[in-house]
Amino acid sequence: MNLPITKGEFVKIWNEIFTEMDDMIALAKNLNQRHKVMILSNTNSWHVSHLRKHHKWAFEFHDFVASCEVKLLKPDPEIYHLTLKRVNAKPEETFYTDDRPENIKAAKKLGIDAVIFKGYDSFLKEVKKRNLIPS
Repeated sequence: MNLPITKGEFVKIWNEIFTEMDDMIALAKNLNQRHKVMILSNTNSWHVSHLRKHHKWAFEFHDFVASCEVKLLKPDPEIYHLTLKRVNAKPEETFYTDDRPENIKAAKKLGIDAVIFKGYDSFLKEVKKRNLIPS
C-alpha cells in the first residue's frame, strides 16, 4: 500500500477510534467489585498496544481477551469457550453485551445471557434487571 503518510501517522489515525465513556467505565469497575468482568474484543495488535498505553483501565478487570492474541474472532464459538474457560465460568452464569447482533446471537447459542449494547442507560437497566448491582 502506497500512502502519503508514514506508518506512525497511520497508526495514530487508526487508534483515534477510541473514546472513553466515563459512565460505562465507572459501571464496569463497580461490576468488577462483585463479579468477574472481562473484555472480549475483536481487535488488532496496534489497538491492543494503544489501549495498554492510553486506556489502562481496560486491563484492570479479570481479563482482556483480544482476538489478535488468541487467533480467534467473534462470533466463532471457540472464542466464547476460551473466554469462559479463562474466567472459570459457565455459559448460564454469564452476562454478555456487544454492539454487534451476530455476536449476541452466537453467545446466546452457547447459553450465555446476552443483550445488544445500545448505550449506558439501556445497559444499566439490563444490569439492574439481573440484580448484578444494588438498585
